[in-house]
Amino acid sequence: LKLQFLYLIAAGVAAMGGAKQGSVPPLVTAYTSGLNRGRWAVVALWIVLGGVFGYFAGGMLGRTSQAFVPPDGSQAQEARAALGRLWPEKATASNLVLFVGPRHDVNASALQPVIPSREMNDFTDALKGYIQKKYPDILTATGFVGYYTIPDSLRHLPLVQSFVGAGNMSTIVAIEVKPDFLSAAAQDFAVDFAAFADGPAFAALSGMGYRNVLSGVPAFLDTMVSSSEQDLLSMDVIVLPLSMFVLAYIVQSLRLMLLPIASIGLTLGVSFGIMYFVAGVMSVNTVAPSLMMSVIIAMTIDYNLFILTRYTEELRLGNRGAEGMAIVVNSAGRTILVSGLTLCCCFLGLLAFRMDMLSSLGVGCAISIVIAIIVNLAFVPACLLCFPNFFERSAAPLVLPEWWVNNRVLSKLLSGTRGAEAEEAQPLVAPAGGGACVVDEEQLREDTPVYYKLGKLMQRFPAPLVVVGVIACLLIPFGLKAFGFKVKDSMEDYMPRGSPMRSGFIDMVDGFGYGVVYPFEVIIEPPPGTNFAGQEFYDTTQQFFEAYAACPTLKATAPHNFQFFSYPGTAALSYAKFKECLTMPSSDLCLEAMTMFATALNPASTAAMGNIVLDIDPIGTDGREWYMNSVDFLNKWNADHPGWHVYITGMAGDSMEMINSVYDMFPTMVSVTGAVVLVLVGLAFRSALVPLRAVISIGATLVFVFGFTVMTYQYGALDWMGWASVGSTGALSWTCPVVSFAIIIGVALDYDVFLLSRIAEYADQGYTTQDAILLGLCRTGGIITAAGVIMAIAFSGLLFSHTMVMNQLSVFMVFSVLFDTFVMRTLLVPALMILFGKYNWWPMLKYGDTRAAGTPEPDTKDGDEY
Repeated sequence: LKLQFLYLIAAGVAAMGGAKQGSVPPLVTAYTSGLNRGRWAVVALWIVLGGVFGYFAGGMLGRTSQAFVPPDGSQAQEARAALGRLWPEKATASNLVLFVGPRHDVNASALQPVIPSREMNDFTDALKGYIQKKYPDILTATGFVGYYTIPDSLRHLPLVQSFVGAGNMSTIVAIEVKPDFLSAAAQDFAVDFAAFADGPAFAALSGMGYRNVLSGVPAFLDTMVSSSEQDLLSMDVIVLPLSMFVLAYIVQSLRLMLLPIASIGLTLGVSFGIMYFVAGVMSVNTVAPSLMMSVIIAMTIDYNLFILTRYTEELRLGNRGAEGMAIVVNSAGRTILVSGLTLCCCFLGLLAFRMDMLSSLGVGCAISIVIAIIVNLAFVPACLLCFPNFFERSAAPLVLPEWWVNNRVLSKLLSGTRGAEAEEAQPLVAPAGGGACVVDEEQLREDTPVYYKLGKLMQRFPAPLVVVGVIACLLIPFGLKAFGFKVKDSMEDYMPRGSPMRSGFIDMVDGFGYGVVYPFEVIIEPPPGTNFAGQEFYDTTQQFFEAYAACPTLKATAPHNFQFFSYPGTAALSYAKFKECLTMPSSDLCLEAMTMFATALNPASTAAMGNIVLDIDPIGTDGREWYMNSVDFLNKWNADHPGWHVYITGMAGDSMEMINSVYDMFPTMVSVTGAVVLVLVGLAFRSALVPLRAVISIGATLVFVFGFTVMTYQYGALDWMGWASVGSTGALSWTCPVVSFAIIIGVALDYDVFLLSRIAEYADQGYTTQDAILLGLCRTGGIITAAGVIMAIAFSGLLFSHTMVMNQLSVFMVFSVLFDTFVMRTLLVPALMILFGKYNWWPMLKYGDTRAAGTPEPDTKDGDEY
């Protein structure tokens, strides 16, 4: 561990300007020498750590959740606090809904209605009896309500009929339990209750052609965790072998392929094991394991690619043992450290949102990156030093299928990844003052035909200007869509497609509306001493609901959406009529008002509660707008009525407040991330223009992928494919833009630093900036292409997930990586650097173009010969 911290200090000093570019700093040499002496201890340490944390890694999935709380100071948080103060039992209660409807494999028109039916009556009695026997204390006072729990004389009332679907072919039973929806008690109840509901008690209704599905967060979590486990399995079985196959082609050594496999295993085991303990102190989102898996596979393979390609390159140049490893660690390690630490900063930026739901994703990915960095800078070099004879035979080429070798596109795109061959030939261009640092032009053209031609083309003005102009024009249509994305928090996005749970949930929503599933609760707290049966309270609440329905910014609200005793049915009930109802409820309207009045007051009789059941989706884009307008309306109404306090609460409100809080802070997150990139890259390369160019190129990648994703999911650009994973959803899942932003920044910077490090290395050896760019592009182009392909493959596993939120995240990542790899790093970055010329290194101006003629070349033992 001391050796690893020593390297972090050494690399930090080298990266931030403490060591000359292209040389091996003394601290790095000391670290490598120490690593060589303690190589067996380092390998043993990581094997032990992998075993210890791996023991707990499997339990991480069972500790994930969908927990979230509204932001402090928001209307939703104040409403939650009022609910806890006035209705303590309801503050932590969990809501479940049992839906009974026709199966999809039967002709619904031929079925006997479920309401009324003796079978549904018996089934309702069986459910209630089961709960009373096995969970006698779990229900709240109004915790089990359905059509057949209401007295027969009241079943014709509109309020009761809201439990019955169209044509009497479906019905729902509302269940409210005391434990929090994330508690083990609530989830155990949901699992047991769903199993009982599918058992013999439902046999009669099943024989009639009906099915039942239990909905609600406690019921959803088990299916969501199972889906997450299946996603991880598919990534292990499909994605990992494909990624390894591409890496095998690049490294061309079966021996070296052992290291990426070991690195991934160690990084997974340790990272997931640490997150097992993190889940004990904060809520870890169910998306975190899948996202961590993608990041670990992609970044570990990328980092191995950087290390191993430079290692084989140094072997061919005769640099072996600790001295050769010092060159590898100084060069590839610098890239890994600068890009990895910047990526960690991007992920840790999610902590600024102060929400466990997002913070857990940031913490999980940051931990994964840190472990991947240490494994690749300690464990991998230690293995190479432990078994030098074994790994140094990696020059033996790997026999690949003939179709691959003969494929001109693949061979050209992935060429140039094996490093320079140490052969004598005519130089492409010699450094200022001559010296041994020369490159064989013919060999370079043969090894990297695509990148050599691109580099040469970029040197011919106005080619770089044309490239920049064409890319800018192509980005315009994507830029027009990129900043107009809409977000939502739809529960279907988290449910696996094809699951009975999702199918039943959609049927229930179609039959009863989202508002029944996600109702808003209205809490009305009048001044102390108010008589709830008096005219002042009655008239004031009536005025409140009438103003609510008439508000021009709340067009989705109508009288029939309210459920309150002063506003029953679809119209207000006069106070005179209400007084008659108190003594003699003679009409249906009176019966409904009295039913509501009996359950409206809190135990202390200091507040009343009603419901707002919307026709629109409360957690969709329309619901978000409605909620924010409702908050504005409530703030104004409360200000105009001193002593009165009215709140609206519900899961939909909590969700909307959280989303709004995140996107209010999103511009700040973007600005801070850009500043971090500017500072870290500027210090690493001692330049003001390089980090600015990096921000521009990364920004272009973000514009493209955000625009493309909006076109896909918001406008249905890929609906013609008929593939559900890229089908339009009207809006993006709200977590995807925020999470993918951090990953895209880090991945794009990873490639940028790798390319730029090599260009700076050549420039420091005395090459002109143009030639340094050509050499850097040729030497890194194939590696970056391979890394991008590997990264795309790793994240494409999520595209085959049955969960829409994972599909959207995959589209963000796959297309950003491909665009950045094949357009930004290959075309735009070289073009911009050619245009900037020697001013790339301003204000230092210490590279290539400023070296005086006759300056001797660095000693080749420091790894600077080509």
